[in-house]
Amino acid sequence: MKPNHKKSLHRKLMTLLSKAGIHADMRHEMIHRFTGGRTTSSKDLTTGELAELINRLQGDYEDQLRRLRSEILAIATRTGIHDPKNWDKFNAFMIHRSIHHKPLNEYSLDELKELRRQFRAIERRYKQQKPAFRLKKWQLN
Repeated sequence: MKPNHKKSLHRKLMTLLSKAGIHADMRHEMIHRFTGGRTTSSKDLTTGELAELINRLQGDYEDQLRRLRSEILAIATRTGIHDPKNWDKFNAFMIHRSIHHKPLNEYSLDELKELRRQFRAIERRYKQQKPAFRLKKWQLN
C-alpha cells in the first residue's frame, strides 16, 4: 500500500473518533484493546487495522444516527408533528422550527442530540396541554 493511503486512513480514523466524541485517553484505551495490548497509538496501527477500525466506527456512528433519528420521529409522531403517511408537515416543521432549520437526515450526531432535547421539551409541553388544544398547536399554516 502507498504511504499516502495509510495517512488518509489515519486522518479518516481521527475524524471519526472526533465526531464520536472520543477523547485522547479513550482513544488510547480503545486502540490498546483493539490491538490486544500491542500499542496504544493510532500511528502504530497497520493499514489493515486502520481499515477495520474505521469500518467498526462507521457502523457504530451510523447506528447512533439511526437510533436518534428514530427516537425523534417517535416523539414527533406522538405529538402530532409527524404523520407517517404524510411527510410534508414534518419536513416543514424541521425546516422552519427545528433547532438548526434543516431536514432530519442532514443533522450530524451532535446536532441530533440537541434536536432530541428540543423534541423531548416539545413532548413535555404537549403532555401538559389540554387534549382539544393539542391538535391545533403544531399545525403549520
